Amino acid sequence: MHACPLFGLDIATVSFREAVAHLDVILTTDGGAAKVVVTPNCDQIVKLARDPELLQRYREADLVFADGFPLVMASRLLHGRRGCPERVTGADLFPALCQVVAGREGRVFLLGGRPGQETELRQALQRRYPGVTAEVFSPSLSFRHNSAEAAEAVERVNRFRPQLTFACLGMPKQELWALGYRHQLATKLICCFGAAFEFDLGLARRAPRLLQAIGLEWLWRLMGHPRRLGRRYLIDDPYFALLLLRELRQRR
Repeated sequence: MHACPLFGLDIATVSFREAVAHLDVILTTDGGAAKVVVTPNCDQIVKLARDPELLQRYREADLVFADGFPLVMASRLLHGRRGCPERVTGADLFPALCQVVAGREGRVFLLGGRPGQETELRQALQRRYPGVTAEVFSPSLSFRHNSAEAAEAVERVNRFRPQLTFACLGMPKQELWALGYRHQLATKLICCFGAAFEFDLGLARRAPRLLQAIGLEWLWRLMGHPRRLGRRYLIDDPYFALLLLRELRQRR
């Protein structure tokens, strides 16, 4: 899969349709360790820039797709036509991959959600995607990638043996868990998609399509959760512009 170097990562330069087709192939391929998918946005790029050790670990992911619209624009600015043609978001990949697995009457495991929410989420997934057999583990809010709960998550996945596993714990918990245990997990694909399942199952409302298309989905989220997301979007994320300037200087 073609990729371009950007902010220390090799970001896949593919369309959404091409990304789904590639992941579909992985879901039907036998053997080898599970493949890990990450979808960085501006907030994650800033966090990675401030934590070199986390960046080094993040680079171990097999597939890196540009979730944030500014990443797409940055790739085009730096690489022209060889940059990313469009966003490939976890929120869009989640339903697309569930549909792929449902068509084969396969199994999906979801690691995420609030404690005690497992039954509700499992039933919601199976209602929305007839043909899917789902299992859910919603760990505590204090989940750590090297904890007893993390080991329990591995055990549950291996007992269920899903083709597709979603790690939806937020960054960096989900990535550290997926990359740390990939060789032990009896699954083909591990997707680190944050809150994607909440949008798909109607637990949270996603921005209108128009705002998504023009790169203002962040504004919709900020308006919905100003206290929780204010620092991220108004203080931390502007640092992304400085990172982009640094990339431009390095290219020159």
